[in-house]
Amino acid sequence: MFEAAPDLEHVSLRIAADYGQIYPDFEQNRIPLQTIFPVDRWRKLQYFGLSNSIVDGPDLLSLLGALPTTLRFVELSFFEFVGDRGNYRDILHDIRDTLDWRGRAADERPKLIIHVHGSSMRHTPMRYQCVDDQANGFIYGDKENPFGARLNGNALIQKMGIERFHFGCCYSG
Repeated sequence: MFEAAPDLEHVSLRIAADYGQIYPDFEQNRIPLQTIFPVDRWRKLQYFGLSNSIVDGPDLLSLLGALPTTLRFVELSFFEFVGDRGNYRDILHDIRDTLDWRGRAADERPKLIIHVHGSSMRHTPMRYQCVDDQANGFIYGDKENPFGARLNGNALIQKMGIERFHFGCCYSG
């Protein structure tokens, strides 16, 4: 399907699933992300978004490394990572230390968009934490990684991010 559209500039996929269930066969039956997303054919891609997906950390990093230099925005939101195969904390370290995004001119760097459910928001689907600024500050600057060691690297450090609602407004109380 995606192969038939080599001039794509924007692609975003949000999976509609309840990951509160257990998917024990995912590791054995997963499809590599580059099989789903033929990013080597998308030479004009400016926005790539993947949301509410089960992901394998090394596979995700491989996909991010293959995205074209035309890319300006990358959304990585509401992920469930497979077993011990990645977490938000490690992905941010790997993006910063492995991919050459920091070496690009400031106006050519992909801006990360990361939204996660805070630990207290897991069962409140209308609220989430936006950590775009903190993640980009870590990748491109000298800011702290917004994800700490708790919950296997997927928990935000306290006071990180902005609480938002899916209707587009910020929490101000």
